[in-house]
Amino acid sequence: MSAKRGAAVLISGQAGGFILRFVRNILVARLLTVEDYGIASTFVVAMSLVQMSTNLNFRTLLIQSRDGDDPDFMAAIQGLNVLRGFAIGAILFLTAAPIARLMGQPELIWPYQMVAILPIIGAFGHTDVERLHRTMRFGATVIQNLSALSMSLLLLWPLALWLGDFRVMLGLYVVEQITRTGISHVIAERRYRLVWDKDVAIQGLRFGWPLLLAGALLFATQQGDRIIVANQFGAHMLGLFSAAVNLTMPLALLLAGLSRTFFLPLLSKAQDAPALFADRAAFAMQATLCAGLLGVVGFGILGPPVLLVIFGEKYTEALPMVGMIGTIFALAIPRAGLTTVAIAKGHTINMLITNSVRISFLPLVVWVAITTQSVLMLLTVSLMAEMTALFVAFLLLQFQTRLGGLGRMVLPYGLAVGCIALMAVAIHRAPENIAGLTPLSLGAVGLFLGVVLSCRTLLTELRARFLIRG
Repeated sequence: MSAKRGAAVLISGQAGGFILRFVRNILVARLLTVEDYGIASTFVVAMSLVQMSTNLNFRTLLIQSRDGDDPDFMAAIQGLNVLRGFAIGAILFLTAAPIARLMGQPELIWPYQMVAILPIIGAFGHTDVERLHRTMRFGATVIQNLSALSMSLLLLWPLALWLGDFRVMLGLYVVEQITRTGISHVIAERRYRLVWDKDVAIQGLRFGWPLLLAGALLFATQQGDRIIVANQFGAHMLGLFSAAVNLTMPLALLLAGLSRTFFLPLLSKAQDAPALFADRAAFAMQATLCAGLLGVVGFGILGPPVLLVIFGEKYTEALPMVGMIGTIFALAIPRAGLTTVAIAKGHTINMLITNSVRISFLPLVVWVAITTQSVLMLLTVSLMAEMTALFVAFLLLQFQTRLGGLGRMVLPYGLAVGCIALMAVAIHRAPENIAGLTPLSLGAVGLFLGVVLSCRTLLTELRARFLIRG
C-alpha cells in the first residue's frame, strides 16, 4: 500500500477511534457524579500502568526488525507476549493495595486487583495486525480498534443501569480488551502460534528494555499529576481535573501515537539511506511540531468553553485547568516525532533519557502541590518539565545521528518556545486563568503561524504532494 493511502486509512481510523472514546468518556462523566467520575478516573491510571508495561515492545520490534516478516519470528514474539502478560498480571494483583492507597481509595482494593486480568487477556492478541504495518497496511488495526471501542460504547448504557457507579469504567475496559483480542484473531492473515526462541527473546529484551523503562517513566509523567491530585486534593477535585484531562489528553496522545505508527515504517525503510532518512526525519519532526503547537493554542483558547458545553455545568470549576493541561499534553506530539526518528535508527535509549528528565521534576511538582495547594502551580511546573524534556530530546538526537535535517529545526523550535511561553503567561494573567482571546494569546497564535512558515521541509513536501497535483 502507498504511504498516502496508508496515511488516509490510518488517520480516518484513528479519528473514528478518538470520536468513539471521547463520546464514551463524556457519557460516563454525565452519568456519574463528579466524585464517582474521579474514582473511575483512577482506573484510567491503572489501565495506563498496563499499557506502560507493554512497552517491552516486542510488537514494535516486528516493524523495526529486518526479520519481522518471518513467521517463526512472529510466533516467538507472540510467545514472549504471553509470558509478559502473565507476569504483569501477577505484579498488578499483588500491588493492588498500595495502588489503592496511593490513589486515596484504600477501601477499594478489589477493583485494582481486577485490573490485573487486562494484560493477561491482551497477551493473547495476534501480532499479525502489527506486522502489516511494515507495508503501510493499517486497515486491520483500524478494524480492531473501532470494533473494541464500539462494543464498549454499545454496552455502556446497560452497565450504567446495572452498576450505576465507578465500576462502570472497569467493566468497559474488560469489554474493550476482550473484543480487541478476539478481533485480532479474526482478521489475522497468518495462523496463531506460540514459540519459545531464546535468540529472539534476547533480541527482544535488548531492543525493548529501554522502551520498558521509558514507558514506566512516561506513565509517571502522564499520570503523575493525576496521582498527586488524587492523593492531595481528594476525589471531587480529581473528578474536575480528570474532565480537563479527558478533553485534552486523548486528542494529543492520538496524534502522538498516529505519528509514531505512520512515520516509523517510513523512517525504518530509509535507515540505510542517509540523505533520504534526513529528509523524512525533518518532515516528521516539523509535522509533529506544528501539530503540537496547534494543540497548544487550540486548547488554550477554545478548551474552557468546549469543556463546559461537553461536560456540563457541574464541571465549571475545571475551566481554569484546561489550557495548561492541554499545553502539557500537546507537547507529547513533537516529542513523539523526535523519539520516532531515534527508534527508527535503533536508538531506543532516547525515550528513556528524555522521560528521565521529565520525571526528575516530579519531586518539585509534589512539593509545589503540598506547599501552594494550587493545581495551576502544579501544572506550571509540569509544563516546565515537559519543555525541558523536549529540548533534551532534540539535542540528544542531534548528537547521535548528525543528520543534516536536524539543522532545519533550529528556527522552528526557537519560535515554538516563544509560543508556548506566551500561552502559559496568557493563562496565568487572564481573569480566573481562562485565556480566551487576549493580546497575549493572540501573540501565541502569531508565533505558531511563524513556526509553520519556518518549516520549509514540511511546506515543500505538502506543496509537492497536493498543490502541484491539483
